[in-house]
Amino acid sequence: MAVTKEAIVIALDVGVSMHEVKDSGSVLENAKNCVNMIIQRKIFSESKDELALLLFGTSKTVNNFADDGGYDFSNISIIEDLKPASWELLEQVNTIQGSDISTDNIKENALLAAIQLLQSTANNKKFFSRRILFLSRFDLPFNSDKVPEICEGLKLGKIDLNIIGPSSFTEEEISNGTCPQTYADHSIADASGATIKSILKEVNGESYSFSEAIPALIYFQKKKVQSLPWNANLDIGTNLTIPISAYTKVNESKPKSWKPVYARKLNAKLEKKVTYLMNNEEQTEVSKDNIIPAFKYGTTLVPYTDEDKQNMDYQSGEKGMKVLGFTKAENVHRYHYIGDKSMYVFGQKNRELAGVILAPFVQALKDTNMVAIVRYVYSARSAPKIGFLSPKIKDNYECLIFIPLPFMEDLRHFVFAPLDADKKNIPSDEQLSAVDDLITSMNLSTAAIDEEGNLGEELKSKYTVNPYLQRLYQCLQFRALHPEKPLPPIAPHIEAIINPPSRLVKMSEPAVDKIKELFPLKELFPKAPKETEAAAILSQNSANSLEKQKEGFSKKNKDRRSDSIVKSESSKKRRKISSDNSEDVYPGLGNAVGDKIVKVGSVTPVKDFQYLLDSQTLQFGEACKQIIDVVYKYLKETSLKHFHIKILDICKELRHTSLKRNDAAQYNSYMKSLQTELLRRDAELWIKIKNERIGLLSNEEVKLSTVTPSEADEFLAASPEDVKSVLKVSQTYDHEDDMDLLDEI
Repeated sequence: MAVTKEAIVIALDVGVSMHEVKDSGSVLENAKNCVNMIIQRKIFSESKDELALLLFGTSKTVNNFADDGGYDFSNISIIEDLKPASWELLEQVNTIQGSDISTDNIKENALLAAIQLLQSTANNKKFFSRRILFLSRFDLPFNSDKVPEICEGLKLGKIDLNIIGPSSFTEEEISNGTCPQTYADHSIADASGATIKSILKEVNGESYSFSEAIPALIYFQKKKVQSLPWNANLDIGTNLTIPISAYTKVNESKPKSWKPVYARKLNAKLEKKVTYLMNNEEQTEVSKDNIIPAFKYGTTLVPYTDEDKQNMDYQSGEKGMKVLGFTKAENVHRYHYIGDKSMYVFGQKNRELAGVILAPFVQALKDTNMVAIVRYVYSARSAPKIGFLSPKIKDNYECLIFIPLPFMEDLRHFVFAPLDADKKNIPSDEQLSAVDDLITSMNLSTAAIDEEGNLGEELKSKYTVNPYLQRLYQCLQFRALHPEKPLPPIAPHIEAIINPPSRLVKMSEPAVDKIKELFPLKELFPKAPKETEAAAILSQNSANSLEKQKEGFSKKNKDRRSDSIVKSESSKKRRKISSDNSEDVYPGLGNAVGDKIVKVGSVTPVKDFQYLLDSQTLQFGEACKQIIDVVYKYLKETSLKHFHIKILDICKELRHTSLKRNDAAQYNSYMKSLQTELLRRDAELWIKIKNERIGLLSNEEVKLSTVTPSEADEFLAASPEDVKSVLKVSQTYDHEDDMDLLDEI
């Protein structure tokens, strides 16, 4: 297997010059942020790359090169040798403090030390590439005498050089860079910059500023996965077979599973142990050999052995793709695309004729604007899928793109009520124009500006990261470094992905203001319920009784009669107060008599249904469900004949209201279930329904109905003679659930 990992030495300047504060903070803090982000990206992408950390400008000298090559490697410390990125390395970077050592004559030695560190690992480890990330200031003296040694070391070791600092050099500046012979005729900044540019030019190095590097490093990376080929055959007809290799181009990105993780002991070896216990009081353990899978059918367990599975499972056959036919590309719509990945299909590697045979097939699909519908089997143990192959032709390659298609059962047909059903909701031309302006102003193709200053597409999937994964990684790295602290708020760069681009927001402000003006929002309050006649009478009686009570007590105080007369009068008064002032004695009685109707009852179901809809107490669907429930209650009665009139009235009202509201689904389903039940139990009531012509709502009456006029006629044509055939079909019907027709709707 080819070696793909990279060796990276991070050389960080911690000298006194790095303490200078710029607009975005001190130079050292910006450099540490860059190093932090590099390490975090390597950790979360599970990269095999190895990192080494070298600090120069330290008060101490910690390296093994002090006596090698005659160079002065003092004040240079190797904090970490080449190792995969780890949280320990990240913690070390966070604890780095600056020093008061000048690095004016150390930078070139630090670069030579980084080169030697990479060259010393060449004999021990194999790397695909080597790189030095050099973070410092380049407007201070840099010794030009050591430029030849630096360039020679970088070239011999095949080492890439990237420098990061407060400012950067453009490609044009680097290509024109020349190393000055002396500093006499140049300022220090110019001479140092010229020296750095000459090195970059010589070794094809790159330069970045902090403002360029941090946005590029701020997002975490997912693990890079090398796409392995799926080798199979593409069968076209009965005589042509092309060996192919398919590579996954796009696949869903998912976070790593938490199952094998135990946070308390980071190096603990996790072992899974599965035991099977019986569902009894003793929790008896059962060996796996004594267990077979089963399906539950009601309360009955139906065993399903491995032998049954082999006999009943669909045998897909050998893996591969088989062309079923061809169709125009416009017949395959975007909403037909399913699955979680797409694949690029090439002629099989190391089979020269495969590519030669596949090429004209790709070109023919391109010329005729056709796609091939294929049967796709990943392996002999997997279920077959259907998909299509479309041609892709570029300057340097040509291939077929495979995308899965849905079967008939995978398609969902959703039926929605028309938006113009309520004439009050039809928008005006001015409102439509305002919405068009809003859509135009928020056009993503005009929101971004590319590197060349041209307008480009914003939020392209190729460049837009998943905010969920970014937030997850942010929380993980914070928890790893600060176990006891609460999690931080969402970082600004993650919020920028969630919120609309600032350029779009500014462009759309006039259109949004117009929308607010043309679509005003009003607060609606529920209508006060109308007071019933009984409540009005009770309220009047309460007022009258209070007046009588006051008069009685007043008269009692004025008249001084005998004790027996007073007691007699008092008792009469009390009895009168109790009868007249019923609301004072029983505070909830008035509310009970005059309660609002909140549910369809079985006494006056049609009136309750009408009231609940008129008062908007219930939505239409819920009101229909409640009145249908009432019918099912009637059907449970032994003397069903007494409820014929009420059931007929309910059916009439439900049909009339459903027709009025252009909603036939619930009513038609209910009538079909009712017909089945009446043909079994009460043919007399069904004849009455037929005579009243209470049939299904067809699509001629309600546009969204799935019932045709002929089907509506057939529904009413059912006669009592069909009872025997219906009974024969339903002999196994569960009589305990006989009336629970809701499950059939």
